[in-house]
Amino acid sequence: MNWIEFSSSVIGYLISWPVVVFFIFMIFRKPISELIANVKFIKSPIGDAEFGQGVKELEEQQQALSSLPQEKHEPEQSYPPANLYEEVAPIAEHSPSAAVIESWRRIEQALVDLCKARGVEVENPRRTVDILRQLGVDNIFTYELSRHLDSLRRTRNSIAHGREEPTVGEAMAYADVASSAYAEIKNLSIA
Repeated sequence: MNWIEFSSSVIGYLISWPVVVFFIFMIFRKPISELIANVKFIKSPIGDAEFGQGVKELEEQQQALSSLPQEKHEPEQSYPPANLYEEVAPIAEHSPSAAVIESWRRIEQALVDLCKARGVEVENPRRTVDILRQLGVDNIFTYELSRHLDSLRRTRNSIAHGREEPTVGEAMAYADVASSAYAEIKNLSIA
C-alpha cells in the first residue's frame, strides 16, 4: 500500500455518510436546535409525544372563564393583567421555565393575600391545593376558577420537576393566562 492508496482509503472513510451527517449537524446545530424547540408533535415507532398541550388547555379554560357572568360588585381598584405579564415576559426570553415558575409564585402569593384579606383559615397554608380547596369551600372561588388555577398549578409542577420544557412562546402564553388569573385573584382580594 503506497501513500496514494492510503490517502484514498482515509478520504473514503472521512466522506462516509455518518461522518458527513455529523459534520452537517455540527455546522447547523443552532438552527437545528431552534427547529427542534418549536416541534409540537413527534410520532415515532416507539411512541408519540405532544408538547405545549397543557398551555393550550389553559388558554381554552381562560376563554371559558372570561365568558362566564361576572359578579355584580365593582371593585374600587382593579388590577390589570398586564402587570404580571410585563414583569415576567423578559424572564421568558432567557429562561422559559423560570418565567412559568415566577408566574405561579406570584399567583401563590396573591392566593395567600386573598386568604388574609378575606379572613380564610387554611389548615396548611403552604400547600396551594389546600388554599384552593378552602377558597372553594368558602364560596370565594367558583368551581371553574378553582379548576383553572389547579391546571395552572399542575402545568407549573410539570415544568418545575423537569417533565416538560416549555418554549419561549409557551412560557409567554402561560404568563398571559396566569396574569389574567392573577388579576382576578387580586380583584377578589379588594372586593
